[in-house]
Amino acid sequence: QHDSQPQEGNAPTHRWYPGQIVRDQHRLSVSPDAHPGRYRIAVGVYLLSTGERLPLTDHHGQILDDKALLMEIDVNEE
Repeated sequence: QHDSQPQEGNAPTHRWYPGQIVRDQHRLSVSPDAHPGRYRIAVGVYLLSTGERLPLTDHHGQILDDKALLMEIDVNEE
């Protein structure tokens, strides 16, 4: 897990507008003792003041989840 403000604080969410793409880079590493298997990489947004995760909604406003799946990776034994 890794938490940080968007673009290291240079893209605060109060400046975002609907449909805008906000690019943000994060370096992830796999622990050497991680069990082999398939792992999901997901992203979520939360209120800094409360830690409350914000909902992910579709274009109709229906709540889908509290995170978005970005990809899955396979970790193999070495």
